[in-house]
Amino acid sequence: MASNEGNNVLSVLQKRFQQKNEFVGREGEELSCSPGPANIMYLRSCTSCKVHVRGKAAKCILEKCKDVTVELEDKIVSGMFEMINCSGVEVDINPQDKLPTITADNCENITIKCHQPQAIGTFYTVKCSNVEVCLDPPYKETIKLDLPGPEVEGQYLSEYVAGKMTTELVIREGVGYPTTASRKEKEDAKQELIRKQYEAYLNSIITIKEGRSKTSPPKKVPSPPKKVISPPRNPPKSGSASIVRAGKLRDMKGLLKPTETHVTHLPVVGTSPQPPKPKPFNPAIEDEEEKKEFFDKEEDLETHVKTVAKWMKESKYTIMFTGAGISTSAGIPDFRSGMNTVLDTGPGVWELRDKKQGLTEKQKTD
Repeated sequence: MASNEGNNVLSVLQKRFQQKNEFVGREGEELSCSPGPANIMYLRSCTSCKVHVRGKAAKCILEKCKDVTVELEDKIVSGMFEMINCSGVEVDINPQDKLPTITADNCENITIKCHQPQAIGTFYTVKCSNVEVCLDPPYKETIKLDLPGPEVEGQYLSEYVAGKMTTELVIREGVGYPTTASRKEKEDAKQELIRKQYEAYLNSIITIKEGRSKTSPPKKVPSPPKKVISPPRNPPKSGSASIVRAGKLRDMKGLLKPTETHVTHLPVVGTSPQPPKPKPFNPAIEDEEEKKEFFDKEEDLETHVKTVAKWMKESKYTIMFTGAGISTSAGIPDFRSGMNTVLDTGPGVWELRDKKQGLTEKQKTD
């Protein structure tokens, strides 16, 4: 079996972790990352760290972090910044950007620094305490969110409205869209105003008479006068070669062309040349050069195993892209190994079928 597939898997995993968009279990470090619009900046179980986010990340997520400062030097594409089970987190928003949505679940001692109140859109919190927004000059103001405390159930929405920060309990409307009682009241009043305006408009164009509703009669438009065709002053004489106004069909008769018939002979079914039959697919490898097998050295293999084990230990989710070496090492034959393979499982099934060796009569004819 060729081990090039395994090496490719290691290189893909290595590139994935080299992007440094994910930091796990860091302590007392100053970190930096430059995620792209399709990457998520993710911090988990980090303590006393400062993170510089220099790229346009798709989203930022902090989980189980303590005493962490995050400096957003560029905007977040989705506008989402999430914190879960965190304490002592400080988020500095770039003066040229905004953070439309911030969510905090079971967090405490959270500080959001921004240049103006409008830099924050909506702030959703669940079981949080001691959350504040610090405004840069010229505001020089610290606004503490009026939250009920971590012992109270429910989600709360805070936003800057009419020159002050308001906090209300979130209610779900319709299919689950989050809103608040005041927002819903304003929206209902707006819909009621639209309904009344539409009703007034309909009443202006519809008349109701004796319990029956009908539209106002349309204004009568005078029809154009009918055109009277008078007979010709000098009717044609009998037997004249010139016929005037003898009917539209007779006038057009001279313009018609005589009918033409075209005969086309179609080929007889079965006599036309048939395309060549395609060559049957042979899954076996025909080139002997491609059947060569490569194996890692023992020391290289041990290094690779330790590297993969380290990545798996530090990651939250692990996905393996493996080749046929997983099955052959477990004693399961593969498909493409050549006749001279050194594997205990022997040649592959397609190779044996191609060579007509070691197969039953039914397998040879299949």
